Parts: sequence; C-alpha cells; structure tokens
Amino acid sequence: MFTKKALPYIFVSLFSPIALYAMEQGPLSAVDLALIQAVQMNDLTKVNKQLQLGAQINPKDSHTTALIEACKLASNNEKLIEVLLENEADPNLPNKDLATPMH
Repeated sequence: MFTKKALPYIFVSLFSPIALYAMEQGPLSAVDLALIQAVQMNDLTKVNKQLQLGAQINPKDSHTTALIEACKLASNNEKLIEVLLENEADPNLPNKDLATPMH
C-alpha cells in the first residue's frame, strides 16, 4: 500500500514521458525500459547494470533506442555512447520517425 506522501511521485512516475512511452510499447521488458531510462539520466553505472541484467541494446519494436537517447543528451557523454557501441548498439537502427543516431 502506498502512503499519501508517495502518491505524487507515483503519479509523476506513471505519467512521465518514458512511462507513457512504455505503455505504448508493450513489448519492452522492464530491463529494456530501465536501460533507456538510465541513458536518459546519463547514468553510466545504471546503464552497465541493465546491460549485465540482459537488456536488449537494439529492441525490435521500439519507438527509440538507447543509442539514439544517448546522442540526444545535451552533454553527449562520449563514454556512454562508447559503452553502448561496445555492446553492439546498432547506429543504423532507426527510431519511430526513421531517424538514426547519425541524424
């Protein structure tokens, strides 16, 4: 059971862009979604953890990929991008708008 204090955080979490994206996605597992969230937070430690847990680096039926999200970061963390590429992130895999990380 959730406390009243936790409800605003749960509400925000449930309706965050990534949560709404997850509701649309369906096929993404929790670990795949957590990988994309870790990338969006620019958290290399969490990215490595999700990869160790078996997150799909190139999800088939996804609106985005971890690599696309990493390239969208304002900081454009080179180490994060390097880790994704070392784990076989496909730089040619497009998002829902047919854009790739190179565009």
